[in-house]
Amino acid sequence: MTQHRLDAPMSVLLVGLFGLFHGHAHGGELAGKADAELVLGGLLAASLLLHAAGLRCLVRCRDFRHLTRVQKPEEHL
Repeated sequence: MTQHRLDAPMSVLLVGLFGLFHGHAHGGELAGKADAELVLGGLLAASLLLHAAGLRCLVRCRDFRHLTRVQKPEEHL
């Protein structure tokens, strides 16, 4: 199975666009609600915790990068 990887700038662009549209969708859900500030505060707190957990996982997993490397089999002539 062939895997294709995007370069970093394209990945950042796609994630940013997804985040923009995702935030717009949640903003539309909050329009006109009496408790919008409370719900928005909860969304922001949850986002902060998820980002912090992701960064923590990244830092911890960097030590184990060598365990997940796929080695290509040697080519036989």
